Amino acid sequence: MARVVSTAIERRRAVEGEIALLLLVASLAAPAGRATAQEAFGSPDGFFPPTSCVTSVADTAVVSRVRVLAADGFEAGAYSGERATPDAPWTPGRIHDLIPFRDGYAVLDAFSRELLWVSDDLTTWETWARKGPGPGELGDPYALAASDADSGDLLVLQGRPFVVHRFGGDGEFGRTFRLDREAHDVGVASDGRIWLSYNVWLLNLSSGRAADAPLLRSTTADGREARTHWSAVADSVDAPRFNVPGFVPARIAARGRFVAVYFPWSGIIELFDGGEHARTLETCMPDALRDAYRRQLRELGHGAPPPGRFVTSHMVTLLADVRIGDDGEVWALAGASTEEGYLHIDRFDASGRNAGSIVFARPDAPFPDELRLGIDPERTVIEFNPRDGHIAVYDLSGGR
Repeated sequence: MARVVSTAIERRRAVEGEIALLLLVASLAAPAGRATAQEAFGSPDGFFPPTSCVTSVADTAVVSRVRVLAADGFEAGAYSGERATPDAPWTPGRIHDLIPFRDGYAVLDAFSRELLWVSDDLTTWETWARKGPGPGELGDPYALAASDADSGDLLVLQGRPFVVHRFGGDGEFGRTFRLDREAHDVGVASDGRIWLSYNVWLLNLSSGRAADAPLLRSTTADGREARTHWSAVADSVDAPRFNVPGFVPARIAARGRFVAVYFPWSGIIELFDGGEHARTLETCMPDALRDAYRRQLRELGHGAPPPGRFVTSHMVTLLADVRIGDDGEVWALAGASTEEGYLHIDRFDASGRNAGSIVFARPDAPFPDELRLGIDPERTVIEFNPRDGHIAVYDLSGGR
């Protein structure tokens, strides 16, 4: 497929202001105690103030430059992301994933069902794959991974059918292989093995419907040989990482021989070295949030709800993104602000020691957004809106 290259200098605009808080609210099946559960989680209307905390501050940074790419004339809920013609300029639609790649960013647009490369200054992009059923075309893509952010291959995880597409460093299509089940996230290690994480449905374990559930698996580059590295069992429902009723998502970060599976709602990171578990890292969780999670679990549990009953369960994204360094050091970007109104990047050295956090106030954004670490995990933060079509890149400056 020929690439489409466009420019968007006219779409750039700067935004400044105070930080916006991020709250994820999911509807899960649960018993009749909705009001009780909401009260237990801290607010009668069902919203718990999403806060994170910092163990120690190493640096205080400021946002020194902002680049924004947005859909012109966008009206919430009305923008389809579809191009009027195949050669019409692209504008961001529903961004499902975005990662640093080749001095820019690889982007998955779920509205137009396209894979694109976007330059670091957000002024130029190339279309690498479009929607369709054929080789190198996308159905329902939702996650990205790169074997090397500078020049490696790019992997696209797709649902229905559950497949992984592989593209070269310049966007050329390589191959596709099928998965035997739906995965939540994807990563690739230096030996070429592809790593997959899975949502864990706690109800299946607590009710005895399943003896175990895979959390982390890897396959050969062609997808033919799979190995399970970590599974959840019935007793896992009491583990701190499974702190929300219903299902718990697990995401992946990978670099070299290191792979991390992390849990956004509990702030826990499990680091694997050469396929074997090496250590557990934990970001700071405020005591009030920890207590609220415990009260919610006591009220809702992991059991089956009465037929026709629903309740709102609440969670806070403590971990928005994780990056691994060459020697196993880890950067962890918070998805929620502190009570003082700061976001932060937690740093762990190669031994797992907390090396202090970089804190910063984020410029205001049009809508609550997803956050990712940028090309330099200590100097760049990206945000994008999964629903409303914009991408922003923030450069941080300050002491390192």
